[in-house]
Amino acid sequence: NVSEELMALNPSISASLAGAPGSSFAATGINPSPTLFAIAAGAKLSFGQGLNFFAQYLGSFGGSQSSNAINGGVDFSL
Repeated sequence: NVSEELMALNPSISASLAGAPGSSFAATGINPSPTLFAIAAGAKLSFGQGLNFFAQYLGSFGGSQSSNAINGGVDFSL
């Protein structure tokens, strides 16, 4: 899966605290890459009628950024 961001990305926000008037601040994030490549893969092993093991990988890559996640677990029913 490949996606392309067509709008300008502005990773910053300005805020202030309600209990402290005049104390505004700004937080700036990284500039994300406009092109992102995503991949997902998974597997499930079934043993008998009620026991399953599963695992899944999710990754996204773009520019100098990457995100990776691995999930897994066991399903069973009695």
